[in-house]
Amino acid sequence: MTDSQSRFEQLIDHLHDFTGLDITLESNSCTLVDNNGEEKIVLELPEKSDLLLFHRMIARLPSDPDTRNGRALQLLELNSHPEILRGAWLCIDNEAIAIHLMLGHPLENLTNDSFENLIVNYIELADTLARELQEEEQELAQSPSSDMNTVRIQI
Repeated sequence: MTDSQSRFEQLIDHLHDFTGLDITLESNSCTLVDNNGEEKIVLELPEKSDLLLFHRMIARLPSDPDTRNGRALQLLELNSHPEILRGAWLCIDNEAIAIHLMLGHPLENLTNDSFENLIVNYIELADTLARELQEEEQELAQSPSSDMNTVRIQI
């Protein structure tokens, strides 16, 4: 077992103590869900890495290919606004059906307290972005003449 793997497992044990949740590691990752079964965060340590990844889907993309491509480009433009994403970034999943919020942090710099803070802040940011994107999608659906070229996130 590598030092990174060992430290990751220690942090997951601490997360169990911190949250009281049963957390199962599978393939170097685990998922936290809320009481409604909604995914809140996935923690992953890629193989042969010391970079801990935090990720979660925050928005589904439209099914129409042209609309999906336009919306994906529009949302990915948020990556150029670090004041909104606070060091995280958006990416498209492998199936091109959803946008995910990603964050990476070196394991060597994480204490138990900083790990807790990262998780709480990440979940807060992801929840806020998901909620605002959902509200924006509802507005766009109600107003067919609205400008699809503008993302109005204001965190």
